[in-house]
Amino acid sequence: MPLPVRRHTDVLRETTAFRGRRALEAGCGAGRLLAWLAREGAAPIGLDPDPAQLARARAEAPAVPLVAGVGEALPFASGSLDLVLYFNSLHHVPLARQWQALVEAARVLASGGELLVVEPLPEGDYFALLQPLEDETEARREAFRALHAAGASGLRLVQEGCYDTRIAEPSWAATRARFLTANPARAEALAQVEPELERLFASLGEPTPDGGRAFSQPMRFDLLRRLP
Repeated sequence: MPLPVRRHTDVLRETTAFRGRRALEAGCGAGRLLAWLAREGAAPIGLDPDPAQLARARAEAPAVPLVAGVGEALPFASGSLDLVLYFNSLHHVPLARQWQALVEAARVLASGGELLVVEPLPEGDYFALLQPLEDETEARREAFRALHAAGASGLRLVQEGCYDTRIAEPSWAATRARFLTANPARAEALAQVEPELERLFASLGEPTPDGGRAFSQPMRFDLLRRLP
């Protein structure tokens, strides 16, 4: 049965509350979600290991505090946060450290605080487009396994669901730029497989009125709560 096509922000809003909560986005990237969290009434904080991404986030959400750091060693006091959010970022934590990232999330959450993780599934047109460049199958599966073992860290899974989303790209050049913005270290590998990626861009997904392509990317969300 096909998954419902949803907007990310609608799923986030329906899954948990944001207003008045001190919310950390771990792996905030260019900061677009930080700005949305602020508009929802949260007190967001952005964390990312990449100085270039933090600079983009500073431009996107100038009033939001930003911190350089990694999810597996959060620079926050124990019990100091109401919400930790991983949006499309937990699978970027090195495989051997994803479990430690969840331990750290549990540590910094206050009693009753929540961890919300939204991750792409290893399927769909957009995943197939990325796969020749960087096959994230095992990283995404490990993130799922870590979440389902999070009870050992003091977190209880309270809600899980899946939905589909559409990623519209106006051109291969725009997609190429997106891949490199997400991870500049991909540049050398991308140069080697670019003809194949460009071919896949033209053949996968659906055409859009502006001449681009729209790709399917199924997602999963997991909401976990810190036990007393």
